[in-house]
Amino acid sequence: MEAFCKALQDSPSFLHVGDSAMYERCVKEAVEMKWLSRVPERLKEAKKWLTVPDESFLWTELPNGYRMTSLSDACYGEVEQRWILIHSEQAASRELKTLKKRIDKEKEVYTKVLWHLSNQDFTCEHDALLAANKSVKALKYHQVTWNTSPIEKHSKSGRPKAGDKPQLMGYCIQGTLNEDQERITVAKRHKGRFILASNELDQAILPDSAFLPEYKEQIKTEQGFRFIKSDTFEVDSIFLKKP
Repeated sequence: MEAFCKALQDSPSFLHVGDSAMYERCVKEAVEMKWLSRVPERLKEAKKWLTVPDESFLWTELPNGYRMTSLSDACYGEVEQRWILIHSEQAASRELKTLKKRIDKEKEVYTKVLWHLSNQDFTCEHDALLAANKSVKALKYHQVTWNTSPIEKHSKSGRPKAGDKPQLMGYCIQGTLNEDQERITVAKRHKGRFILASNELDQAILPDSAFLPEYKEQIKTEQGFRFIKSDTFEVDSIFLKKP
């Protein structure tokens, strides 16, 4: 045990690797600790980089369909750190298929919404547009163009007399659904991308190309803990036969 403790003392500093859940605490609290973490995509700074066009970066190819680029201007929390943008071809392919399904599903749902809306009567154009815009407020990948038209009817039933003019009874509204190509293009850029960050600034200790391999190593530890916690060992039946 003494030899083990001495080996720990003499060993180089550890690099603590974790997922995006630990990133902000690392930035705020881990002043002396060296860490590497995935950056949460909800952060404003991360969102900005995740939607920048591919041609704006100088990419370096990595094995297994990955590529990377250094984000030298990135910063967060006033802590000096390095950010590396990673793109995975395999992940992008999967996520683009999912995106297409979401776009198609949204079109299906809101086509029905617009049909029901077109069968409603409104007292004025303002009320019609107000209800229309409210009904499509949650659209992500489509936009709607509106056309309002008056509803005119004769006040009396039966055939109208010569010269009788119909009265204005209200307004109806028709919506045309179209894909929002600008939003879809931005959403596509995001697919397959994620950002890794570390406060290890020394390229000799942690080169840019080592970010992804170091990050992916954590899965081996996670698999080990998953195995230990599984029923394979049946630890409770061996050591905890009685309460």
